[in-house]
Amino acid sequence: MKRFKPKISHVSRRTFLQATAALGGASVLGLRGAYAQEPEKPAEIIVRAWGGSWVDSLKAGVSDSFTKMTGIAVRHDLTEDNEIQPKVWAAVAQKRVPPIHINWDTTTNATKSALRGVTEDLSDLPNLANVTDLAKPAGLEGFPIVNTYGYVYVLAYRPEAFPDGPPKSWKDLLDPKFKGRLAFY
Repeated sequence: MKRFKPKISHVSRRTFLQATAALGGASVLGLRGAYAQEPEKPAEIIVRAWGGSWVDSLKAGVSDSFTKMTGIAVRHDLTEDNEIQPKVWAAVAQKRVPPIHINWDTTTNATKSALRGVTEDLSDLPNLANVTDLAKPAGLEGFPIVNTYGYVYVLAYRPEAFPDGPPKSWKDLLDPKFKGRLAFY
């Protein structure tokens, strides 16, 4: 097994994921002496997330368990996603260590980062073979991002704009008579 020694101050996401996958795989297979050969672990990882009840739930549901299983502390960076993104891009372009290790972000922003080449291809992670097709990134080569959730949009309309009754589907809004009169978010 190839042994690597990442610097604690500079652990790439790929190195971190490979190390944790190797540790998990070794424990599942019950390999004797696996822990004697385990790679050096970082003291912590920094995960960008949203604040409030969202980060509280992430901490309770994921981060605390991860720390307990691996011994690696998880620090949550609550910098707004559109503020941290250019900092990550600049750091990668300048070959510096980015300010975060993992960016929990929207699919749109994650795709922008993937298209800039600042994400890691995770295709070799065995767990990805079991994800649903909805988790696979569309229009990107490999697995530079993982779609962890979807968006739900609701249709709101003014009844007077539809005197013949409410729209029955989003397709109804494609009627040319609505051109220039609709707004979407």
